[in-house]
Amino acid sequence: ALNYSKAQTEAGLTTGAVVNAGAGDVTISAANSTDAQVEAKAKAGSAGDTGVGVSVGLNIAVDNDTRALIGDGATLTLGKDVTLSATGSHVVNTTAEGGGKSAKDTGVGGALALTVADNETEARIGTGTGLDVTGKVGVTASHHGASATTAKGDGTGSSTAVGVAIALGFVDDSAIATTARDITADGAVSFTASADGSSKSEAKASAEGADKSK
Repeated sequence: ALNYSKAQTEAGLTTGAVVNAGAGDVTISAANSTDAQVEAKAKAGSAGDTGVGVSVGLNIAVDNDTRALIGDGATLTLGKDVTLSATGSHVVNTTAEGGGKSAKDTGVGGALALTVADNETEARIGTGTGLDVTGKVGVTASHHGASATTAKGDGTGSSTAVGVAIALGFVDDSAIATTARDITADGAVSFTASADGSSKSEAKASAEGADKSK
C-alpha cells in the first residue's frame, strides 16, 4: 500500500505587492490540516509445504507547509494592528502486517512499514521597506505533528518458521516566526513559534515452528 500526499497553504502579500492600510488593521491567516493513513495486510495459509504472507506500507507525506507571510519586496504602509498567524496540524500513520502459515513445512511472515513526513508551519515578514504602524504587531506560528509506524510479521510452520518486521519513521516537524525587515510600532511587537510533535515506530516479529520428526 502506498500513499503520497502534499498539501500547501499560503496566505499573504506576495513579492511586489503594495498595500496602504490607512488606519485599519491588517490580518493574514493560514491554516492547514492533514491526516494520512496507510494500512497494508497480507496473510497466507497453506496446507502444503510453504505459506508466505508479506506486506509493505509506504506513507510519504512531504511538503505539508503552512505559511502566513508578507513576502520579500512586498510593501505595507500605515495600518494599525498587524497580525500574521499560521497554524498547521498533521497526522501520519502507517501500518503493515504480514503472516504466513504452513501445515506441513515452512511459514514466512514479513512486514515493512515506512513513514516519511516533512511538515513546516511559518509566519514570516520578509525583506523590504520597514513597517511603521500605530498599533501592535503579532506574528505567530503554531504546529502540531503526530506519526505512528507499526510493522508486525508472524510466521508459523510445522518445521520452519520465519517472522520479520521492520518499522522506519523519518519525521521533521517545525514552526518558525520571524522578520527580515525593521518594525516600528506604537504598541507591542511579539513573535511566537510553538511546535509539538510525537513520532513512534514499533516492529514486532514472531516465529513458531517445530520439526516433529526430531
